[in-house]
Amino acid sequence: MRKDIHPKYQYVIVTCANCGAKFKIGTTLASDFQTPVCSKCHPAYTGKELELRKVDRVAKFMAKLEKAKQLKAGQKNKKG
Repeated sequence: MRKDIHPKYQYVIVTCANCGAKFKIGTTLASDFQTPVCSKCHPAYTGKELELRKVDRVAKFMAKLEKAKQLKAGQKNKKG
């Protein structure tokens, strides 16, 4: 292997944003970072759906519903 052409390999701490688990990995990144899910909380490994996703879907639906109501109310005001 030639010297001084490869990035520095080091260990960093990765934190799961969903469950808070921390683990150490080897990488060429210079600082610690977060990941949205890890093997401790990912649905493929646990067999459970993430509650966070359910809440997000409901919130998105409610926002769309509210926007549709506002648009409909705006159209009625223009006609009448």
